[in-house]
Amino acid sequence: MPSPARSSGWRRTAAALLVCVAAAFAAPALAAPSKVVLALIAAAQKEFDAGNFARSAELFLDIWKADKSQAVVLYNAARAAHLAGQVDRAEELYRDYLALPAADAAFVAKIQPHLRDLADRRADAKAESAGKAETAGHFALAAQLWADAVAARPDKPAWRLRHARALHLAGDKAAALAGYDKYLALPADQAPGQPDAARWRAELAPRTFDEVPAAKDSAPLVVATPADAPSQLPGLALLAGGLALAAGGAGLYVATRGDVEAYNKLVATDASGKVGGTSLTEANAERDRLNGRIYASWGMAGGGAVAAGVGAWLLVRAPKGPVAVAPVGSGVVVAVRF
Repeated sequence: MPSPARSSGWRRTAAALLVCVAAAFAAPALAAPSKVVLALIAAAQKEFDAGNFARSAELFLDIWKADKSQAVVLYNAARAAHLAGQVDRAEELYRDYLALPAADAAFVAKIQPHLRDLADRRADAKAESAGKAETAGHFALAAQLWADAVAARPDKPAWRLRHARALHLAGDKAAALAGYDKYLALPADQAPGQPDAARWRAELAPRTFDEVPAAKDSAPLVVATPADAPSQLPGLALLAGGLALAAGGAGLYVATRGDVEAYNKLVATDASGKVGGTSLTEANAERDRLNGRIYASWGMAGGGAVAAGVGAWLLVRAPKGPVAVAPVGSGVVVAVRF
């Protein structure tokens, strides 16, 4: 049973529709409606007022079939079908109205946002069906449904990731990789699932050493060569720098662990299993930031340990070629020629 507020809204809408119909029939150039048509108008208005939109749409459509001179009745039928959730029928009736030679500009202006709403509803239905197909393990079907949903709602970036994941699970490697790459190319604030996308992409095509990008603004640094430095300098520089880098990584890890404990308290669930301390978007963003700091600390500690080890070894054996340290990804590469 409709709530009082909704019933009031329906009554106002129904009254407005009935006024439109009455005004149309009252035009001097039109013949007076028959008793049958008047009865149908009253019945359609009554059903609309009661929230029985499907029945109201049928009655308005009967009026239109009985008297094609009353174009407003066709709009009323379309609107009632729309409110009844009859997406395909409502769209068909809206477009029938738009095709009328005497379509009223005011109603045409109303129809355009109604059509967009119907398109959104159709896309939402596609997305819901795609989710059900995934749950049932029908990933190829899910991928097609997600593709349809994304085409209808390009403003839903999360659906793009769902589409790529469905392609992945369906075994379409090339299409899944392309989907992941497009999602990863989006601004981070529009694509909170990028860590998942990167992980799934790596499952399909792990990057080789040559593909790992170097840290920004970091060119390979030549530490020393036999021609311009004493034989002990490369080893001492690497040992000292490595120990400092490792210590910095350890310090960053310890500091981050404290932030992680604070984060875990923030996102702790209540008795109902819901997170109350922050929003899902904020929680995901904070999680990704903390993970990035932890990975960076591991890279610093590991790279520092390697550099220190090489430095210690160089102290007992002088190199015959240049010694270079290049930061890559989350660590460093040390190149020495003997």
